[in-house]
Amino acid sequence: MYNIGDDMKVIKKEKTFDYASFNLDRLIQLVDVYAVPKEELPMAEFIKPLLAEHCVEIERDGIGNVYAIRKGDPKAPTVLLSAHQDTVLFPPQEKYYIVENGYLQLNKDLLERERYSRALRPVVLGGDDRCGIEIILSILETYDGPLNIKVILSTREEIGGEGIADAKREFFQNIDFGLILDRKNSGDIITSINRHKLCTKKLYQHVLRSGIRTNVKNLRETVGSFSDAYFISRRLKVDCVNISVGYYQPHTSHERIDLYAFNDSVRWTKEILESYSF
Repeated sequence: MYNIGDDMKVIKKEKTFDYASFNLDRLIQLVDVYAVPKEELPMAEFIKPLLAEHCVEIERDGIGNVYAIRKGDPKAPTVLLSAHQDTVLFPPQEKYYIVENGYLQLNKDLLERERYSRALRPVVLGGDDRCGIEIILSILETYDGPLNIKVILSTREEIGGEGIADAKREFFQNIDFGLILDRKNSGDIITSINRHKLCTKKLYQHVLRSGIRTNVKNLRETVGSFSDAYFISRRLKVDCVNISVGYYQPHTSHERIDLYAFNDSVRWTKEILESYSF
């Protein structure tokens, strides 16, 4: 795994921008964890001590989902923050990274290639959905408001949401709304999937106005493809939206994280929580 200061794996050519809302070194550590569907244990072992710094009742179930609760004011509502631990399947290999021009991406000059064709071996950066996990960790570190926060980090999302489909239903009771942090690009607000409406108009408007206040680029309501949001809304009955977290071209070797957009997504998520009235 990448360690802070390991110049052999990470080339940082950019020193002028302060990504103040998140921990860039930790984000690189997260994408460096190899955790494909059904092999998420290394990710759970990495994140559980980080969750324990701010949460109670941390648990991992039989299919690998990780649950945690950050307690706030007992009289305040409870919100859900959701991301998934796995990436799409690719063979294990050493990954190398470069931070340049506002992007975190794979250093293709150092990645493994096929012997004869010299094409890159299958590999992904892992912004989908390590970006969502880093947002959750950043929120737990910095949010000091009254809301109670439940965290679900699911498994097997990339093979049809098997983890969230098998999640403990009782964990999702008495939640006012959920933020699923697992959408590409910047500014997307997913309010429906497969003709199923994920949220009320009131929640959508709150998320939209929070994005306007934090100057998130390209804000728009749109329809999503499959994500855990579908199960969380339809089966677990939680009013939720899935919002952009700044990764682009997921499931390919060209995947990259726009660190400016990602920084905005962290600020956006925090504003959604801090400005929620009850």
